[in-house]
Amino acid sequence: MGDGVDYVTQLAPSVPHPVAGKITFVAISAHADHVCGIATGGAAYCWGANQLGQLGNGSTASSNRPVAVAGELRFKVISVGAAHTCAVTTDGAGYCWGANPSGQLGNGVAGEPVLTPTRVAGDDRSTLVSAGGQHTCALDSDAVAFCWGLGIGLGEGALGYPARFVPVRVAGP
Repeated sequence: MGDGVDYVTQLAPSVPHPVAGKITFVAISAHADHVCGIATGGAAYCWGANQLGQLGNGSTASSNRPVAVAGELRFKVISVGAAHTCAVTTDGAGYCWGANPSGQLGNGVAGEPVLTPTRVAGDDRSTLVSAGGQHTCALDSDAVAFCWGLGIGLGEGALGYPARFVPVRVAGP
């Protein structure tokens, strides 16, 4: 919950609860076991499980309080996937971090987790991003959709589950 309490040994409250650190968030995204948000000014913070680097702070230590995402990047959009996180900077560049077995970080390779933000290949005009289970999609400034990672949900018209390690334009007009 981000409030500094270990809910493994204590029942989580059933009412809204403030996040620790008195950070004012302008955007937030959550998945099953980690949460990330953008604070006033554009800095990103994440908390929760971090076994695959999905908090983006350069470690794999989980945190029950918000930790700053590494780097001096300023974001306008953030999206949390199953075990990875992606965000768009204020100048439209896409960045992802965390699990990458299927290329869902879009950095041109698949394999080991990435513990700090890594640039999405060829992405310098994004306006929105949405991280999924093992894939990610984004819209560019012309409202053209691109996806990468694993799954038939990539929208490129291919059959089966081909993995794409860089953004691929979604089929159709």
